[in-house]
Amino acid sequence: MSIFIIATLVFAATWQIEHHLQTSNNNSSIHRLIVTKISLFSGSLAAVVLVLLIFPAIGWFLLLVWTLILMKQLYEACQMLRRLYHSISLVSYVFNEVCGRRAHLSRGRNGLIA
Repeated sequence: MSIFIIATLVFAATWQIEHHLQTSNNNSSIHRLIVTKISLFSGSLAAVVLVLLIFPAIGWFLLLVWTLILMKQLYEACQMLRRLYHSISLVSYVFNEVCGRRAHLSRGRNGLIA
């Protein structure tokens, strides 16, 4: 029962934050996406736990399905973070190459800065 109450409170809090983000002029779509996902998963967890309390056989099956869907979403989030890391690494490499060439070209023949 305590898991149901906590999941419901998390759902209510994230729903309120999501509503606040939609009404404000803040265009941070990544924050809205994260809060929306948390809201959906906490609300669905509350429903699954309620079914688990009332009908345990069906509830365990739904909890298994809910867990598998959560794991899929976490895997996709990790893949997105990996792509972001590779993009940042590529930009950093290109930046270092460009800045390294300028520093190399500004040095004289003996390696002294002109």
